[in-house]
Amino acid sequence: MNIYWPRRAAGLPPGQRLMSTMPRFSDRPHIPPPAMPDEPLIEVLHGGKQLGALKRPDLEALGLSEHQADFHCVTTWSVTRLIWTGVPLRQILASIGISNPPEQFLLVRGADRRRATFLWQDAVADDVLIATELNGQALGDRHGG
Repeated sequence: MNIYWPRRAAGLPPGQRLMSTMPRFSDRPHIPPPAMPDEPLIEVLHGGKQLGALKRPDLEALGLSEHQADFHCVTTWSVTRLIWTGVPLRQILASIGISNPPEQFLLVRGADRRRATFLWQDAVADDVLIATELNGQALGDRHGG
């Protein structure tokens, strides 16, 4: 099997090809990912004011759950039946007193300084996790940890 051009498989969206393992997802794969901080931190801000900050022990105290999902990358590869472990974003927000949307949109920023904007109702859907593990392994630099 050619590892550089994955195979087509039934059940995938049109144009997608099946990968056997999860590659690093990035629009700049030639640049190393940012290093994981010793103690990763999730900060929630509104209007420049910090509403809450959570470290891994805080997430674990909320209760980790698992969610199985396929990953379909816009660059035409897919990995199926991934097991993500983490805490639902809705639960994280509720833990710091946010149960109703302060805004229509949610802006997130990663350690690599990349940003994404989500509709509030999409961000707090049942299947949206702040993941800490992928297939039983802690997320690291390679997969956005």
